[in-house]
Amino acid sequence: MISSLARAICARGWFLDTRANVNVCGQRDSFHTYHPIPPGTIFFCADSHRAEVQGRGDVRLMLTHGEWVTLRDVLHVPTISKGFVSTAKFTKFGSRMSLRKAGL
Repeated sequence: MISSLARAICARGWFLDTRANVNVCGQRDSFHTYHPIPPGTIFFCADSHRAEVQGRGDVRLMLTHGEWVTLRDVLHVPTISKGFVSTAKFTKFGSRMSLRKAGL
């Protein structure tokens, strides 16, 4: 399943991130559920950039074979142009993936 997940994620402008501890999305309309967050919550990017979080919720992505995957507890950071899927967060909710030198 991970190769289908990787294709679906990349096709929709998302990246798998093995160093991230949260899922992040910049597009509000991508959220299936959404809860606004009070102003002042800051997301710290890997490049030391800071960005304000406006909400959090679940994002559903359709895999290439028609199956859906739900990313839970995704942060909405409008200034982020791409979505990031935390591999640690993904596996925390019961999914499995393996990374090999040759790819996913």
